[in-house]
Amino acid sequence: MSSSFHSSTASFLLVLLYIGSFHVSDGAQQGTYIVHMAKSQMPSSFDHHSLWYDSSLRSVSESAEMLYTYNNAIHGFATRLTPEEADSLMVQPGVISVQPEQRYELHTTRTPLFLGLDVHNSGLFPETGPSSDVVVGVLDTGPNPITPNILKPDLIAPGVNILAAWTGAVGPSGLASDTRRVEFNIISGTSMSCPHVSGLAALLKSVHPEWSPAAIRSALMTTAYSTYKDGQPIIDIATVKPSTPFGHGAGHVSPTTAVNPGLIYDLTTVDYLGFLCALKYNSSLIRIISRGNYACDPSKTYSVADLNYPSFAVNVDGSSTYKYTRTVTNVGGAGSYSVKVTSETTAVKISVEPAILNFKEVNEKKSYEVTFTVDSSKPSGSNSFGSIEWSDGKHVVASPVAISWP
Repeated sequence: MSSSFHSSTASFLLVLLYIGSFHVSDGAQQGTYIVHMAKSQMPSSFDHHSLWYDSSLRSVSESAEMLYTYNNAIHGFATRLTPEEADSLMVQPGVISVQPEQRYELHTTRTPLFLGLDVHNSGLFPETGPSSDVVVGVLDTGPNPITPNILKPDLIAPGVNILAAWTGAVGPSGLASDTRRVEFNIISGTSMSCPHVSGLAALLKSVHPEWSPAAIRSALMTTAYSTYKDGQPIIDIATVKPSTPFGHGAGHVSPTTAVNPGLIYDLTTVDYLGFLCALKYNSSLIRIISRGNYACDPSKTYSVADLNYPSFAVNVDGSSTYKYTRTVTNVGGAGSYSVKVTSETTAVKISVEPAILNFKEVNEKKSYEVTFTVDSSKPSGSNSFGSIEWSDGKHVVASPVAISWP
């Protein structure tokens, strides 16, 4: 009997091990997915969106748990599913997308060198090394990988060795062994540049309360500078060579000049929706962003290149001619603006029509067209830069130009 008991026990344990291994194997195939729902399509039979989400999830998996629900930036939920279950959920009514969770690592210029902590420290406060007007901390350079016809970044601002408020939870170096506690610290990174630009935007809004966010961005971009006072180009510390629009965008912000830019490139909500149409977004995706019913006009030809942006990015992909249309609004006095075009390359000819814009009053709008004609080819991966400047003798409204051969 004892032998029979031990035999039965052993068999039972083997069954448990088999079942356990099966569930571990099955669970190993699961991943976390973010499910984006079209809340406006929720059936009236559900009293609350969470009940609808749960019902949709149960339609593909009885065991899956809802990890989190989203109801602000997007509507939906997070859950763990197998790839097959995710595919099944994707075709359920009201489901916009089912995307696997992705983890992103934050990259900043928080290194000892950029923090200025590579010098002798007295222990009273972290000393810093001397700073210079160079471009640092650029995460991405080169053509915009998502929309090559939009030049990024827009501009640059002070971001190295900035005196900023500091948490008392850790020492100024950020190291666990640092027992010092300070209220302020010397910090570097894009997180330091952003507050500068945000503050400048607020200042411009106080001077020009009628300006839109796009108008403020335009003023900051078209009045930015990309050279030192001696006329030499700003240096990119990553290459120790002159910086390009892929590193500094339109240039370094110039607050006093931005207050009176002369001309601005403005944008409305409809312009941005047209931009989404040009990117081939469908009505469901556009509705997520616009939070309203908007449909692209099938009779209209939408072009990414026609977004009224204060910069030009040309992706030479086989065509011989590229046309960009821009509209400027006069925010200065009456005057006549003439255009000046500069370019590093002769492979692409840049022409602007008309070459002169006459303004009689404030808020008057004028449009112009820029034509890029490819005369010769360049190796794949090549880039060339230039600028388009409008001036009435008092204002210089500059736009960077980037031409790329993918």
